[in-house]
Amino acid sequence: MVLIPAMVQRVPGMVGYIIDSFIITGATVVIVTVTAAMGGFAFTRLRFPGRELIFWTIVATLFIPSTTAIAALYIQLFEMRLLDTQLGLILVYSAWHLAIGLLIMRGIYSTLPGELEEAARLDGASMWQVLWRIYFPLARGGAVIVALMTFVFAWGEYMFAFTFAGTDVVPMSLGIRFFEPGPSDPDYTFNTAVAAALIMFIPSIVIYLIFQRQFSKGVMEGALKG
Repeated sequence: MVLIPAMVQRVPGMVGYIIDSFIITGATVVIVTVTAAMGGFAFTRLRFPGRELIFWTIVATLFIPSTTAIAALYIQLFEMRLLDTQLGLILVYSAWHLAIGLLIMRGIYSTLPGELEEAARLDGASMWQVLWRIYFPLARGGAVIVALMTFVFAWGEYMFAFTFAGTDVVPMSLGIRFFEPGPSDPDYTFNTAVAAALIMFIPSIVIYLIFQRQFSKGVMEGALKG
């Protein structure tokens, strides 16, 4: 079979693609999950001017087609010298997926009784301790949902990666195009591309299987509380 030699020849490149994907995806998941946990708490428990306006303005970005933001993002990354860098994609992915994370976490925090905060404050707990020691453990299922959704988005995202990277930084979603059949590779068939695509999907499947119980628990908690 020509599949094995064709794949073996491209193993070094594939390893680089996977490393880029893990770095970009892992950093994005951490940033979005932590920021959504803190932001969701702030928009639920803290009182400040314009809270609802700011929150719903952020949520409204979910309705903006990604294609309409490419030009502005490209100019911004160019001016910041972050084109074709891991940090550039991390910032774009984090900003683009933060709104859904805030929406989920705020929805879960809003179902928790305010008496928890009042009791903790009477015991001398700071707002930071109230968040991480009381509210976040109770909302952990929602955080798992945010993390899994962010992982799937960042791992398989193509359009931003194609526009803002592709030379020095090549995530797996973009690198898979180098496994497409072509006239310059007579031994490189469609089966090779399918094998590469399968390898790309394995991490998402493994992550879901590991956190399946927490994901299901978070979904059920959200459904029951909603």
